[in-house]
Amino acid sequence: MKTIDGHPFECKECGKCCRWGGVVRLSKDDIKRLSGVVKLNEPEFLKRFTVPHGTEYVLKNKDNSPDCIFLEENQCAVYRMKPWQCDNYPQKYDPRCPGFGQTKESAMEDRYKEVVSNMNERFSSLQQAEKAVVDKLYKELAKGAKTANVMSKAVEEGVDSFLSEKKIKVASLDDLFAFNRVDENHLIHKSTRDLWAIESDNTGDVHIARLFDNEGDPIKG
Repeated sequence: MKTIDGHPFECKECGKCCRWGGVVRLSKDDIKRLSGVVKLNEPEFLKRFTVPHGTEYVLKNKDNSPDCIFLEENQCAVYRMKPWQCDNYPQKYDPRCPGFGQTKESAMEDRYKEVVSNMNERFSSLQQAEKAVVDKLYKELAKGAKTANVMSKAVEEGVDSFLSEKKIKVASLDDLFAFNRVDENHLIHKSTRDLWAIESDNTGDVHIARLFDNEGDPIKG
């Protein structure tokens, strides 16, 4: 697969470029070669298959249609001997052509939007500060991602990692060796100085949850 103007390109043989009604200019070599293909002398070939265009000749379109005169059932009837202009299409990026794929950047952007949408649905119950953390994580992970799929995986795994670290179930006091207690409801992590809240649920389980400000940054104690 070749790349044109930063876009990957591979001909799909869909015939769309033969239906746009553009001008296909013929060189002298094209005229000589195509005359032989249709078994006509050059003057007769020019009369039946071309129209004058300034000092040149261009291929006719089919009657009442933008289709090239050589297009038959979605295939070029002179494919192996087609004009130089057709053989070298495209010379530059053409958004009408299905053969062009997305650039890596646009593919990443589309995949990023899809991941964000999925994550927003998954984490719709998050508080504002938690959502800010998740959004910040998206952006940081996307910076270093090389492809759309790698970026997507990194984002999803990174967010899951964040959520798993945001709240920790406390099974014993040994789980709190890395924290100092500030008051009845709060702890400070000894190394990061992040502030954590002590919570309990209706089953009696105790958790500690890291606290964030509205910008998504951990609150320091």
